[in-house]
Amino acid sequence: MQKTRFIRYSLMIIVLLIAATLRWVDIGDRPLSTDESTQCLMALDIGQKGEFSIEGPPMSIGRQHSPYTVYLNAIPFALYPDPRLARMFIGVLHLFAVALIYKIGERYFGWQAGVIAALLFAVHPGVLDGARKVWNPNLGAPFAMAYIFTGLLGYYDEKRWARLIHPPLLVITMASHPNSLLLAPISVFLWVQALVKEPKKWRTLLIDAFFSCNIAIILLLPWLINIGLFQPGGESFRMLPNRGLGYLLETWGHQLGTWRSGWFQPIFPALTAVGAIWLIIRGIGRRRGLPGLIVVMGFTMIPLMSLILDTQYRDYHLWPHMGNAFLIVGAVLGGITVKGADRDKKTLFDWRGVAEYPAAQWIGAGLAVIFAAIYIGRFPSRNDMFDFDYPTLDEQIAAVETAAEIAKENNQELLILTGADSDFRQWGVIEQWATFGRGIDLRVIWSGKGLPLPENGAMLLAHADYDDRPLVFNDGEMIGEYLRMVEMAPADKFVPTLQAITPIQFSNGATLLGFFPAEAGSLPAAGETWVVYSLWRLDQEPAERLTSYVHLADGNGTEYAMQDLEMLPGGTWRSGELFMQRWDLEVLSGLPDDGQLFLKTGMYSALIGEDIQPISAEEEPVGTYAAIQIRGSGASPVQLTDSIALDSMQIAESQEQGPPVQISTTLLTTGTIEDDLRARWRVLSAGGETVYESIDELSPPTPTAAWAVNAFSSRTYSLRIPPDIEPGLYDVELQLVDDQGEAAGEAYRQAIEISERERTFDAPAMANEVEVSFAEVIRLAGYDIGLTDRQLDVALYWQAEQVSNIDYTYFIHVMAGDNIVAQVDSGPLGYTYPTSWWAPGEFISNPVTLDLSVLPPGTYSVWTGFYDPATFERLTVDETGEDRVLLGEIVIE
Repeated sequence: MQKTRFIRYSLMIIVLLIAATLRWVDIGDRPLSTDESTQCLMALDIGQKGEFSIEGPPMSIGRQHSPYTVYLNAIPFALYPDPRLARMFIGVLHLFAVALIYKIGERYFGWQAGVIAALLFAVHPGVLDGARKVWNPNLGAPFAMAYIFTGLLGYYDEKRWARLIHPPLLVITMASHPNSLLLAPISVFLWVQALVKEPKKWRTLLIDAFFSCNIAIILLLPWLINIGLFQPGGESFRMLPNRGLGYLLETWGHQLGTWRSGWFQPIFPALTAVGAIWLIIRGIGRRRGLPGLIVVMGFTMIPLMSLILDTQYRDYHLWPHMGNAFLIVGAVLGGITVKGADRDKKTLFDWRGVAEYPAAQWIGAGLAVIFAAIYIGRFPSRNDMFDFDYPTLDEQIAAVETAAEIAKENNQELLILTGADSDFRQWGVIEQWATFGRGIDLRVIWSGKGLPLPENGAMLLAHADYDDRPLVFNDGEMIGEYLRMVEMAPADKFVPTLQAITPIQFSNGATLLGFFPAEAGSLPAAGETWVVYSLWRLDQEPAERLTSYVHLADGNGTEYAMQDLEMLPGGTWRSGELFMQRWDLEVLSGLPDDGQLFLKTGMYSALIGEDIQPISAEEEPVGTYAAIQIRGSGASPVQLTDSIALDSMQIAESQEQGPPVQISTTLLTTGTIEDDLRARWRVLSAGGETVYESIDELSPPTPTAAWAVNAFSSRTYSLRIPPDIEPGLYDVELQLVDDQGEAAGEAYRQAIEISERERTFDAPAMANEVEVSFAEVIRLAGYDIGLTDRQLDVALYWQAEQVSNIDYTYFIHVMAGDNIVAQVDSGPLGYTYPTSWWAPGEFISNPVTLDLSVLPPGTYSVWTGFYDPATFERLTVDETGEDRVLLGEIVIE
């Protein structure tokens, strides 16, 4: 007995050593998959950052897995953030599965069956593939086997503790995939079998089932809450179709075989099928055959129930339960191994000791060794069947170490460029390893988002065929077979050529420096894709995700291209650092060949959709977007100075006396401006006499010496020429002058015709004549006032005493005591004839009607006056010093 125990324990130690070696050797020899990366990132959040969540990895049916697998994977990441350690942790769990398979085989089929089943499970290619990567289905094997083992211990061997933990283990197994719930009939079957065997223990069996099922439900709560089971509405499950019996048989053969076609492929599946049939027959009606029947159910229940219920079934749903298949084969080969003298001789279905001859006792063991040898022999080349066109985990880590070392020597940062979401997730895991495990400063940058431009440049690392950033990622040096490293120039090498005269600031601390085209000097063309880069600087990290946009528009506002892109993702901002963003603007075919073109750009919060506003130097909002002119009017610019040209000047050909002359100008900087220049405007008569002159800032508050080169600057000027200027032809002259008023270049003139305005200089008839002067600017000559059916009609007659540079607002107040009960505040003639347009001596008649129908009966006073709408300061009456004039009293009955 001691010799036998020594042999079997020695054999199991050997099996466990083989299993550990095959699961841990060269653990980084495969790439990180998308699902594996997702698991690792979620586990890293817990293990390294302590950020717990009840969310599990996403499922293909539109919801998420139980979070337990993430909690489990967080254990190795809490020790060290290397995904290879997490893979080795999966191997540790599989060692528990190996041990459980042995214990089940030893207890119910003989120790020989247990050793054989454990050995084959330890070396099988399909099992090994699952035991060497982090993924939900790969975590379930020990829990699935523990579920089967506790079921047999609890209901076959009548161990109460096992009955209590049996259903909770099913819940833990479901964390690998919810389809494991389809194993629940096994628990029901075992419970019924126990009740039939010991009907007097029904109360104990019922109580145990009640408590264990409640524990299971409590364990399910995080997942049930996560998938929104208790929430009304929400996204429904996207149930994928069942692929049918053909797919089921194909996956069984594929999973149980060696994953390669050939003569050896069908042997193990055939042994499993024969053994399953034998164990089913042996288990029907025989209490001793129950363990074999349960093992068969453990392997076949999920695919068969999926087929019967027409629910989703995929091959990986079987992975946690593969150990049952090895127990079936172990029972077959282990039965052959036992000597004939040890078997029950009454019936073949008692199974053990099929071989009658002593020499045959080694047949089962020999077959198991042959199977194991073939499996182990194919281990070194197992990756050949997967056409990985991507670096392995080891290669990625080695490349990062190499690139980081070079970047450190160059005093640069390391930036990893990624393509699709799956690519980003893989590199995201490597970033966590580098940051938390090795102290390597690197950032992972998605395609389609901004690219940081560190001050000293950066080392860029990406897949060799990465082509999303050809401007910076080209040539370089290969690291291994799949990765390439490229040195990116320092930030000051990236200079905008399409820009405003000064950088544009936004309210969140971002600054737009300008744009530059991918092809130097190019401009958008109709029907083509124009590639252009924006240059930004961010002085503080935003609290939300930001999306920026660019619209291509002409001078009339018609848009011909637009694009929205997410800016740098959270965690990749660095205060004060430049970053650039690529825009592929697909230009519509209707884009005109000439005329002004603008890039309208801005940003908004991706979460709440609010615009981030551009601001002035005084930090006041100046609209919802910024506009940068990139093409002129089409006419040849007029050179005003050596450094400033006039691209366009728009002025009306003619206008009436009164209003100021409105002029829109666009200047273009053609060189560096040395002095602080201003615009001097003159209006010259036909005889060359100056009738108006003013000096204005070109673009306050920015002095021209700070203007960028090759930038457009547009501004509208309002020349308040005398409102009584003589009708006739005039020249409007623009000349740039220095701070001493001396001409800095050539003058440019454009003609305008001033036509005569119809005006009244004779006093109109009025009921009440007065002589009231408001600050010697406006005289109230008289007024009419009358009340009819609670409608107050007032006519005011004003006369301009002098030219006003302010457009005053008049008021009429109806007052009850000191309270205003009705009023009118307006510009003269409904704002159509501002006071700055009036000619001295001119009379203006302004009728007004006030509706007083809501006022109660009583006596009211009526007042009038003027005020500056910018300051609300009233004009005073010269004779009295008051700031209003009483027009009279009215009585409402």
